[in-house]
Order: sequence, then C-alpha cells, then structure tokens
Amino acid sequence: MAKLLGIDIQQHYVRAVVLRTSFRGLAVEAMAEVDRATVDGLDAAIAACAGPLAPQMDASAIAVDGVSAFIHRLELPPGAAKQISDVLHFELEARIPLDIDELVFDHRTLPAARGEAIPILAAAARESDVRAEVAATAAAIGHQPNRVGIGGLPLANLVAVCSELNAAGPVLLLDLTGDSTDLVVMAAGHAVMARTLSIGVLGLPESAPQLCGEVRQSLAAWANLGGERVTAVYLSGSGASAVGAADYLSDELRIPVSVLPALRVDDLSPTHAEMIPRFAKAFGLALSLRTDPRDLNLRQGSMEYQHGFVFLKKKAPVLGSLMAAIVLSFVFSVWAEGQALAQQNEALEEILGDVSKQAFGEESFDPDYVLALVDRGEGKKTADPQPKIDAFDVMNVLSKCVPEDVIHDVESLEFQRQHVKVRGIVNTTEEAERISQAIAEEECFGAAKISKITQVVNSERQKYVLDFDVKCGVATKKSDKKSDDDDSAEEEE
Repeated sequence: MAKLLGIDIQQHYVRAVVLRTSFRGLAVEAMAEVDRATVDGLDAAIAACAGPLAPQMDASAIAVDGVSAFIHRLELPPGAAKQISDVLHFELEARIPLDIDELVFDHRTLPAARGEAIPILAAAARESDVRAEVAATAAAIGHQPNRVGIGGLPLANLVAVCSELNAAGPVLLLDLTGDSTDLVVMAAGHAVMARTLSIGVLGLPESAPQLCGEVRQSLAAWANLGGERVTAVYLSGSGASAVGAADYLSDELRIPVSVLPALRVDDLSPTHAEMIPRFAKAFGLALSLRTDPRDLNLRQGSMEYQHGFVFLKKKAPVLGSLMAAIVLSFVFSVWAEGQALAQQNEALEEILGDVSKQAFGEESFDPDYVLALVDRGEGKKTADPQPKIDAFDVMNVLSKCVPEDVIHDVESLEFQRQHVKVRGIVNTTEEAERISQAIAEEECFGAAKISKITQVVNSERQKYVLDFDVKCGVATKKSDKKSDDDDSAEEEE
C-alpha cells in the first residue's frame, strides 16, 4: 500500500489530494484547499495545505504553471525513431525563444501507424522556475517532490479512473481556474495536444465570449494538425461548477459539454465526490506517481529526483521488521540444519560401528581409530592388481628367444587371461622347435607347445602355432600363502 500526494499550485489557491493505493484498488484519503490570500507567501500556502498530509506520504507531485511553460506537438520522420532524444534538442531549440541550456524538458511519443511520421508531445520550462517551485515545496512539506508536471497535462492521468476519457474519438478537458484555463485534447487515452489560455473565470460573464473564442482557436489548431473533430468536452477546476457554464459552452462550441464524470474510486464519500471536479488537477498529479503515467515530468537531467535519507527514515519501521524477520529466519535455518547434521552423524556412527565389528571384530565409533585398524589390517597385504607383464613384454621376450640364425616372422600374437598364442613363420620345423624350447626355459613362461605346423602356400617356409602360459603376476592370495608355507617347510627340513 502506498500514499500519494498531488499538490496543485495556482496563483490564487493551493489544492492537495492524498490517494491510497492497494492491490484491490484506489481510495481518496484526504483533500485540502488553501486560499493564498489568507497566508503570506507560497511556502506558507503549501505548508498550510499539504504540510499536515506530507509526513505519511510515500511520494508527491507538483506542476509548473502552463503560462510559463512551452508545450509543442512535433512530428519527426520515421527514420528518427532511435534518435528522438538527440533530435528533440534541436527541434525545441528552433521553436522556443530561449537558450536551450536554460530549460528542462521532457517528451512523449504518441501512437502512430508504421511508416508514418512520429508524433511527439514535448514540453519545456525554465530550470530556474522549476527549481523555485521544488524548493518552495520541499521547504513546506519537508521533502522534495518526486515529479514536476506541466500545465494541464496531469489531467491526462485521469484516464485510469475515468473510462469516458479513453474514448476512441478525441475529447477535450477544460480546467477552468481564476486567471487561466488548461486545455488538453485526449485521443484513445493519450494527451495529444495541450495549451494554457491566459484567461479564466474571474472575468465571467463579461469574459465568456473571449474564453469561447480562444477555445475555438485551439480546436482549429487541433484540426490543422490533422486531428479529428472533438466529440465531447469535460469541465474541471473552479469554474466547472459555475451555473450555466456547461450549457453556454455547448451552445458556443457546438459540442456536448458536461462536468467531469464520476471517477472509479473505492469508498468515495459524497463530499469527496462533489469536490473531485474542482480537485481534478491535484487528483491527476497524485495519479502520475503510479506506474505508467500519461503526462510529462520535468524532473530530468540535473533536476532528476534522488531518494534521500528521509525516504529511509519513513520506511525505518518496515525495514526494521523485515530485518528482524530475516535474522530470525537465518537463525532458525542454521538451527534446523545443525539438527539435521547431528542426526546424520549419529546414523553414520552406527554404520561405522557395525562395519568395524564385522571387519575387525571390534566395534568402534571413532573414525581415526578405524582408519588405524585398516592400516594395520590384512588389506595392506593384498597384491597389486596391476599385471607384472603385458603383451609388449611377451613380444620382447619372444624376440630374444629366436636364435640369431633363424628368420622368423610373427603373423599374430594373442594375450588373453595369461595365455599366449603365437602364429609365426619359419624356414623349417626344426627352427620352430628351437623357439618353443627357448620359450619354455624362460622364468615367467610355462611349457610351450606347438599345436600346428603347415606349409605356407606357394612357399617352402613353415607356418606354426605356439601356445604357452604366462606365470608372472598371476599368483593369488591363497597361492602366495601356500608358497610361503612351502618355503617354511623347506627351511625346517
């Protein structure tokens, strides 16, 4: 849940609206208004109106007067879609009669068909004017506003709670104040044009024709931009409740005119519902602090809002509660993990005791002691499974067993499970016998046997097959023990 404060600062009054947002909806928590003639200075007016509401706020927004701002609708070529920020600087510099370095500005890209010119709604104001209002607000409510709107553009945010403003056809919002009138054209839920007229309701009824004339000129300017005819006009501000205002404007503009429709707000009291048209701009400023605002924000560049320690102080109770919950969760997690490890250790100790008793006849739960038993055990005497001789060794010994005067060729040599089969070629049967006898005399080889002798096709040479076993590296633990016993017996004899 968040509380949002919108402050509408005008020449003759200051109005403030507090909205409470939640997952379920939106509610009005407070509305306040102060006549600036009753207090001394802008700071005092803001403090009197919004000061009592500010301590519990999460964010706030104000707006600079549209009379001192510059609002333009621009069109850029489709090719400039990725360079809008760079191109906009030069476009505004050509249209505004001030040094661009003295201004802060913002823009919003409006919907357009693919391949057509890109419509841009841009606004700028003197940085000094923006800083002055920000400083006055900060001095009055204790913290700087998060957003700074321009003229009547914050009214565009009312589309979130007023379905009539989301119509496909253009509609016109007129915010009638004492000395000025903010005019905003809405199309498909977006502000597509905005102006501030230097005439309000203080001069009525004498100034009514002049006011209608300037509104007609603004509608003509909208038509010159290629806009469709406005289908409805909605009134807000101080003059919205003036008797006969809607009927008079409807007759003059030839367009249906009515007071701003009821807004979709939860638990809205009859008193607040009646006040909403007059507080429409403050309402729109508060809505601009939600996600996806529809207006522009002059807190850009060096004016960009920076969160300070005030924000943290406000959130200190919540942050403290969250930190305490995190610490408790961490402590519980460590305790639970320790308990699980302790249970696992007990289970492993039981297994160790059973294994040590089976292996050594002695139950022990001490891992170091069991390792010592293993080091002293018979397992240390187990023969190395690595064979002492391989096929290369067999081939090497075989080559030594062939007499120097014998021409011997080896067709194949198979060595599997300590048995060797050699297929060789010699000149005579006698030479094969000599090789067999030489192999049999080797220490690691068993008796060699020639199993087959045949004559090589188309040759006088003889092909033979020789089989013998390899004795080295194949003795088992049992045979080793037996040989040890034999050795002992021989020694006794």
